[in-house]
Amino acid sequence: MRKRTKALTAVGACALCVAMLGGAAYAAVPSYLEAQHEVAVQEAQADERTYDEAFANAYVASAMALELCGRDASGNDIAAETQSPSVTAGTSHQIVSAADQADQSQLPQGATEAAGIPADSLVIFNNVIPYVEAFDAPRAPDSTAGLWKGSDLTTDGGWGYFIGHHPGVFNCVMYLQNGDQIQVVDSNGNARTYTVFAVYDVPDDTQWGEISKEITSHGESITLQTCYGDHETYRIVEAA
Repeated sequence: MRKRTKALTAVGACALCVAMLGGAAYAAVPSYLEAQHEVAVQEAQADERTYDEAFANAYVASAMALELCGRDASGNDIAAETQSPSVTAGTSHQIVSAADQADQSQLPQGATEAAGIPADSLVIFNNVIPYVEAFDAPRAPDSTAGLWKGSDLTTDGGWGYFIGHHPGVFNCVMYLQNGDQIQVVDSNGNARTYTVFAVYDVPDDTQWGEISKEITSHGESITLQTCYGDHETYRIVEAA
């Protein structure tokens, strides 16, 4: 009888050990999965940083040749009037003055003829930057600007919100100041020149609802947004 009791006790103890080990192993599974997820997140972030650095290095290496901005890194003017117009897509277009433009009497009110500049373009510091539709996109297009909200039409009395990368096609946006001019050639081929009246920075977690009232309250206007370069801040430029 005593031997049987001892045997049962030993079996019970073994069963308890197995249960405890099983419980420990079960508890370790979420920790292991969480650790694997964290590793995957870190690797993805590292890949993104590597891509961003490579993109930035390539941009800096070719910036002088491409003339992607009419001001240098210190913010000094490079005299855009004397520059040869440059185009991010690599094709030159002559930016003509009002005196050189054709008769505009038949154009919609507020529009000018965009001679030599293709539709769906922004002109900043004598540089022609194409844009595409990117409504509510999670990120800007890689090689062009994007129309994120609103309308690009230059004669509808409304607003348009454009986004673009910095470093990238929106490098120039970082140097815009009050009084600078931005030209939009809309999808109909009509052009309009807007004058910058506000330049400010917001945290990158800013929600559309927090700035929408300001953005949409100026009638015929445009807003440009780009990354500040620190992954924490957006530069906002408004023009009307």
